[in-house]
Amino acid sequence: MVEGVTISVTQWQRATEALQERRKEQPKKRWIRHFRYDLQAGKISSWNAKEASALFFEYEICSGVDINNNYILLEISDGADDADGVKLYQSFKYQNDPQRELILRTGVTIVGEDCNLFSLIGASNSGVQTHSYVFRRGSLAENERLMLELMPNLRRLELSKGVAKRIKYQGLLFSGAQVVDLPQDDGPVHVLEIPSVERKRPYSDATYDFTDGCGLISIKLAKFLHKKILGLGMSKGHSSGVPSVFHIRYAGQIRKLTGIAGGNICKGVFLVDYRNDSTYEMGFRKSMLKETVSSKCASVLGRKIGIIGWSKESPGRLSQQLICLLTASVPPQVLQDMQNQQLKAVEEAVTDPMSAAWLAALEPKPGTWYAFQGLLLGAAREHQSGTPDTSVQKDAPSSYFACTNGRSHPRHLSDNLTKVQVPLSSARTLFGVAFPETLSKVIKEGECIVMLEDGPLEDKVVIVSRSPSYHPGDVRVLHNRASELPDNHPVAKLTNCIIFGTDGNRPDADKMGGGDLDGDRFLIVWDYRLIKYRNKIQAYEAQDYDVDSSGNERKRAMVVYSDDQTNNSDWIHAAAMLDSVMLGAIENSYYALAKVRTDAELHSRLNHHTSHAFLYQLKEFGVISAEINELNQLFSQLIDRKPAALESFETLCKKAYNPQHAKKSLIGPINNSKSEHDALWEVMLLRQKELLAKMRCISSASQDDYIIFHANLQKLCDVNYLEHRLSDIQFHFGASFHRKKISRTLEQFRELAIASKEPTTISSPFATVMNSNDVCVTYSQFVKKMDAILLEANAEMSKTMELIRSQQQRRLETIQRQKQLHASIVRRFESGEIESVDDEVEACRKICEELYIKVDDAKHHVSNYKKSLVEKK
Repeated sequence: MVEGVTISVTQWQRATEALQERRKEQPKKRWIRHFRYDLQAGKISSWNAKEASALFFEYEICSGVDINNNYILLEISDGADDADGVKLYQSFKYQNDPQRELILRTGVTIVGEDCNLFSLIGASNSGVQTHSYVFRRGSLAENERLMLELMPNLRRLELSKGVAKRIKYQGLLFSGAQVVDLPQDDGPVHVLEIPSVERKRPYSDATYDFTDGCGLISIKLAKFLHKKILGLGMSKGHSSGVPSVFHIRYAGQIRKLTGIAGGNICKGVFLVDYRNDSTYEMGFRKSMLKETVSSKCASVLGRKIGIIGWSKESPGRLSQQLICLLTASVPPQVLQDMQNQQLKAVEEAVTDPMSAAWLAALEPKPGTWYAFQGLLLGAAREHQSGTPDTSVQKDAPSSYFACTNGRSHPRHLSDNLTKVQVPLSSARTLFGVAFPETLSKVIKEGECIVMLEDGPLEDKVVIVSRSPSYHPGDVRVLHNRASELPDNHPVAKLTNCIIFGTDGNRPDADKMGGGDLDGDRFLIVWDYRLIKYRNKIQAYEAQDYDVDSSGNERKRAMVVYSDDQTNNSDWIHAAAMLDSVMLGAIENSYYALAKVRTDAELHSRLNHHTSHAFLYQLKEFGVISAEINELNQLFSQLIDRKPAALESFETLCKKAYNPQHAKKSLIGPINNSKSEHDALWEVMLLRQKELLAKMRCISSASQDDYIIFHANLQKLCDVNYLEHRLSDIQFHFGASFHRKKISRTLEQFRELAIASKEPTTISSPFATVMNSNDVCVTYSQFVKKMDAILLEANAEMSKTMELIRSQQQRRLETIQRQKQLHASIVRRFESGEIESVDDEVEACRKICEELYIKVDDAKHHVSNYKKSLVEKK
């Protein structure tokens, strides 16, 4: 049995050296020693230095505490992970881990140090999940007094709402955030509560909060914070514009709507308010105000703010989870084709310029595209001069490796062997926000405003989702109203965010797996290959995770880990058990259960249906099965560790483990062999793994690869060939982060290619100016000759139009003649002169049909001729 952790003098010194090195490299940041303890081996396995960026450490520094020598970060590795990093099946029961708890209670001893005992004081919420805890020099009792000095109501919170709430709210002080000073000289910073938009839920006393977690910050203060971010080097590699959304932590005095000021620890996001450019102001919604803090804590930390993140260019990907959900409404072949197009680009990028351009267009940073641009325009200039580049036979330029990234580490091919990812240019991952002060009557439920990196998204329909989601109804189809905003609207200047409406019965964010706006990121997709199935996608209703199957409101469970609630170490007992294994177990069981119903039905109905297409469709039916729906409803209860929910979850897992229902266990090794019963996401995962293995076995890009790449660049100087290659992927470039740069580059390339000394062969009527006897030396000469041809073509077109007019006149005369013939035939039939009208009518019909065809052919010929002239010019 482990009785605590001991750190030797040598280990302490090595960690000190790492700390000093980090401080030398990045002096503006603060660092503490970090140790990793292997629970199975019973010893320290590694040491390093980690950044000490949190409100708590800022409070200690302001109080004169040397955090370098008084704090350490201890990560406890239990060694129970399997090859894929997934905990053992039994872990989801949340049984107590006595070894980990004993370490947290007894602390860490440093050999050779005075006051050498370090005791647990807290951890961020993510730190609890990964077993990374903060230890402070001193005893547990001293640490408890310090925490109560900061948050006086922790004990009361623990008694009233359970230790889980204490861990959550206490963890806000330890959340990793870059702490920056608020302005002190140029006027005061107004910190106040602003109204929320709440609406009563149907048949319930509870309410929906349409602004849950989203406040406002004045543009003046946002500009100040942006300068601070730049000064700390936090925004390196991203656009220099002021972010529209800040993900924050704050602890200070806030003037409430009642007029009374009080100290609170707060979390959520700020949306920039461009209406206020004269004052420093932060507006918090009620949902952002969490536990109260002491006046001393508020006075020290109220002059600072912790920035966790901010809005920036963020690419979108189809995750395995979303692919699984989309199988309920999108044909499997469509999703596979999307993946195949991406994997083909990855595989061929080292020799095919257009594949390299495909990958460069997916990059949020422009550097990769600039590298490809240099290669493309260089090839065009080489083609224009008529002098071959002799360096091709020597060394490949660095820009070639920059845009292809070699083969051993291919770009945009996930190294994750357990999850599928399909990057899309027509997708972004954006913060979700609300702005009822300006949009309450503009966008309604089911509508949104999507602001990209360079302005509003023009597409009218978008598919929006978030993770985690386990029901097809969590994927929403919304109408994008961004293009309808006037240029002077306060929202028009925002970037990289999706704004949801605050009008309606239920927030759209809540419909996506119970999401909110306190930092949730949403995937927005407008790829036409998926949008055309929007009717099927939106056919599934959104689930309500706050009511049970009977429609009654579900109460959140209060977790009690000890009979003695006055024991201040109960939260340590709970922290020793909490980890991320539940989320992993839920997700893995989800994929397993999505196959359960299928395999059971396959055995019972195999004799009735032998079509492979039917079996494949039946395979995906588990996504909307009763088992998946039950798991979906249990999600929030499982996170709260409600015993009844855990028992139900265990029953579901047994179904997933049952070999009669599923071929592989929830946490078994990944199956590398393809089976006819594999689900779509398994087939796609296998394809991804096969290519990754292939790419790793091939050496990096060689000189021979570059020679082929350069030759293919020269082929693109044939404008017809270029347009042919672009025809299938133009949509990809049109939605890229660099669509304007790409458009300018291609236009410049076309001009260089057309003005080439060895121009490409263009079909008639342009062949007369592009043959070997009459070379266009400059672009201006080419244009003059084109104008001459157009004048000649216009004369020919006038003749053709005259022909069309005469044909139309003949058509009118024919119609009139047809009516006369019809009337004559009817009279003759009624008078008995003829017994049948079939032959007469058929003859008349053929005459008219021939005329129609001639007129339509003439029209079609002129239309194509005119279009060809315009395109060639």
